[in-house]
Amino acid sequence: ICSRLNAGNNLSGNMVSIYLLALMCLLPVCFAGMAFPVPESTYAQDMFRKINPAIEWDPTNFLVDLSGPYTLCKYSDHYGPINVYEVSKDGGSSIGGYIETIKSSGHTVTKAGKDIRVVIAGWIKKNPFKDQIREAKLFGCSIQPSCPNGRSVIGCLFSPKFQGNQPRPTNPGPIVKQKALAFTSDQYELAAKVTQKRWDRSHLLENLSGYETDCDMINQRYHDFADAKAMASKRGIKVIGKFGSAPLKGDTTEAVSKIIRSWNLVNAKMVGCSAIPDCTIFEKEMTTVVSCIFSL
Repeated sequence: ICSRLNAGNNLSGNMVSIYLLALMCLLPVCFAGMAFPVPESTYAQDMFRKINPAIEWDPTNFLVDLSGPYTLCKYSDHYGPINVYEVSKDGGSSIGGYIETIKSSGHTVTKAGKDIRVVIAGWIKKNPFKDQIREAKLFGCSIQPSCPNGRSVIGCLFSPKFQGNQPRPTNPGPIVKQKALAFTSDQYELAAKVTQKRWDRSHLLENLSGYETDCDMINQRYHDFADAKAMASKRGIKVIGKFGSAPLKGDTTEAVSKIIRSWNLVNAKMVGCSAIPDCTIFEKEMTTVVSCIFSL
């Protein structure tokens, strides 16, 4: 679940603050790669559509967020396919992962974008990347720029996975196992409206919540959000968490709404959330679990 950056020329004071926070997470100290800036996600989609007109940047952000834990400086010597252990959001398709590194131009949005464009332009011309792009319907990507060895790591996940003959994949795997799913765009808007907080468009808070959300929360009265607080502290950010559960009766968004509306308002700046829609405890009814991280 990763951060998203938007680049613009005319930024308000609040937006500048958000972008500066996002830029902090472009540094190699981050625990996962950051999602492509919006211009580069559009560029990647345009390039990939030259060989597959039906491919689309994942509108749910599931593949985008999931690509972050696979895009790390520790994998800056990897090239080509990687093993991805998760499956698609609907549970029906395998996911293909690919990594390539490039000499880093720097860690700013502009320079990271330059590295992304160089790598992505090459993928439509060479295998194993080209075959995967032609096979996929959805994709999402992240970058980890300015690694200690002077290289940037670009990683993309694709669904469905290309099943043809490929080089043997490397086996990085994510640092921390995430079970939760990213919120949909409708759920972003719902969470922001109900909590009366800005949704963290960098997706950092959403990422942090993803490492905490667990089906075990159904039976918990208290959760300390220790991992999220520790990771946020490394970035100089103070956070608190809220969690809850509700029976799943048809629509996940309805369950999400019920959970978030049950909380008292939090004195915070921004919010990011994640959910596990289909928890089951002792073969009882299916239950949705949500946790949200608030930046103070």
